[in-house]
Amino acid sequence: MAEHFYPQIAEFDQLLQLAKEAPEQLDLLQQHLNETCIAGASTERSAWKLRRLSMQVGEIKKKYQHPQLVCQQLQLLLQQVLFDAPQTDQTLKQTTRARADASKSRDAAKVISLKR
Repeated sequence: MAEHFYPQIAEFDQLLQLAKEAPEQLDLLQQHLNETCIAGASTERSAWKLRRLSMQVGEIKKKYQHPQLVCQQLQLLLQQVLFDAPQTDQTLKQTTRARADASKSRDAAKVISLKR
């Protein structure tokens, strides 16, 4: 019998329905899954890293209310974790500002006066 290293979670559609109808229950489910993963960590250092990551995700979810911003910030956090790049809150702000500036249109209409 194969041993599962990660807890089983519901299908995406079930999680989506839960998010729409009972977001508090989804938060509790996420907290339970986080605690299960932390408890199953192989070393105390790994458990500490998972706790820290869980806190960072929670802070991002509280700070950014719009789902797209949350997703963007979580993507930046994931890049930091995967590539082990030291990242401060200032770096996150600079990256977010740079992406927002890049998404704005560079062509602005100029009003010119015509002489007769």
